Amino acid sequence: MKNIAVIEDEKIEQEKVKVLFNKIEEKINERFNISFFSSGKEFLFNFEPLKFDLLLMDIDLNSDL
Repeated sequence: MKNIAVIEDEKIEQEKVKVLFNKIEEKINERFNISFFSSGKEFLFNFEPLKFDLLLMDIDLNSDL
């Protein structure tokens, strides 16, 4: 299982990412553990070294970090 962090402040975009990874799971027969964070601060507060295999980050976050 791959651990993925998604930093995205818009809920509708989070859902799109979730749907996309569900489709990928079906095609490659592998499961993903996806953690969503609404801000960079939230991600950094919950960050653990080596916890995530992939990090996807919105380039236009509506936050101060």
